[in-house]
Amino acid sequence: MKLKYLALFLFIMAVNRPAIAQRGGYRSAMQDYYLANSVNDKRFLQRMTVSVGLQMISGKADIQFNGFADSGGYRADSFKADIKAKQSFAVHIGSYFPLLIVSDNSMLVFNMELMASVSKLTYDSITITPGAKFSIPFQTYHAGMPLSIEYRMGGDARLNKNYKTCFGIGAGINPGILYSTDYNRNPPLKITPFVKAEAGFFAGLAFKLRVIAYFGETEYDYSENYNKVRGLDNLVRTEIHGNYGYSASLVIMPFSYMWSK
Repeated sequence: MKLKYLALFLFIMAVNRPAIAQRGGYRSAMQDYYLANSVNDKRFLQRMTVSVGLQMISGKADIQFNGFADSGGYRADSFKADIKAKQSFAVHIGSYFPLLIVSDNSMLVFNMELMASVSKLTYDSITITPGAKFSIPFQTYHAGMPLSIEYRMGGDARLNKNYKTCFGIGAGINPGILYSTDYNRNPPLKITPFVKAEAGFFAGLAFKLRVIAYFGETEYDYSENYNKVRGLDNLVRTEIHGNYGYSASLVIMPFSYMWSK
């Protein structure tokens, strides 16, 4: 009879051994951490990021002049110029949610933000006739909701002040609205893919430097302007097109002072 009870005891221990080992082991601790971070309502704030930076855009301006030259006679000329962004800035605000534990200080996360950017696109003046130059700057606006899957390592993965550095890379899409002069030619709704990388440190708060590179090109401006050159009855057609550019930002996690030790 005692042998029967002993065999039953050994069988139960053998069945439950993996669970017992896991319960006190590394993976169980990480699972508990994952659940705590997912459930605790303060974690959303502790992961919140706010960034301010510059939005860099480059491209081309195609300009067509039709009219009368200073010396008389009709002329039609085409010009090309490089555009660049001036007085530009971009802001982001968002937070992220754990998806998969990778190691004791890294994980995959789902990042969700709101963003807005303003860029003034300019190009060097075009000399159409002697003494007559043409240049019209154009301002564009972009508002969207970047969604990305990211690998994060360090303090912002553990939400722990003892990790003094952090690093992250990711990729995603940014559905949003891009302002242009002609929505018939250029629909406002855009879905822009991007990649991003960031690195930072903790010093009372978490600070990071972030770079986001967007893929694709679009038309920003298409206009036909009369009486723009020395008051003559001229037509100047301007088309500005270029890439979505990239942004370089300073990121602050304003509630990282709440991280644990």
